[in-house]
Amino acid sequence: MPGIIAHMSVAKKVGEKLGITDPDFYRGNLLPDILKGDKMDTHYKKQGSIFYIPDSDYYREHFDISDSIHLGYYTHLLLDQYFMDEFIPSITNDLNFFQDKTVYEDYDKSNSILIDYFDLDVEKISSYLVFDDDRIDLKRFNTNLRCLRVTKEGKTKVIPIDRFISFLENSISRIIEEIQKKD
Repeated sequence: MPGIIAHMSVAKKVGEKLGITDPDFYRGNLLPDILKGDKMDTHYKKQGSIFYIPDSDYYREHFDISDSIHLGYYTHLLLDQYFMDEFIPSITNDLNFFQDKTVYEDYDKSNSILIDYFDLDVEKISSYLVFDDDRIDLKRFNTNLRCLRVTKEGKTKVIPIDRFISFLENSISRIIEEIQKKD
């Protein structure tokens, strides 16, 4: 799954294009990664072409995406779905890809590039990410908050940054189309 900076960059652009200003949209966008429980459950996963992917159709059918929290959650699931079912298979067929720490180092190396490219205000986003919910796994939450501020120098090794940015831009357009679909 992409890192928090990628998720927040996509949320920012989707929010801008759809006129969403509610901080709950950003909170919802983080929820799948910080809720207590197994990620299979918090992401409503099903088998994709290679990896398990979020079942965004299930989520849309069972939750009211006119609510900002649920819309943010749905946006997160769609990005993860596209990432796991399309982007990752385009760069590798290694089922153990995420067990190697290199991909996470690439997230850290891509953070400053994504922040600049998408003009992401990390302080503003951080101020939105306040939760009073006993379903939140505080360790996961704090890890994500730390990741908002982590950047490393150097070239990415396994995630081609230009292709990743193109993927994110394309995903933004696709997510907007999905949100605007009539049921």
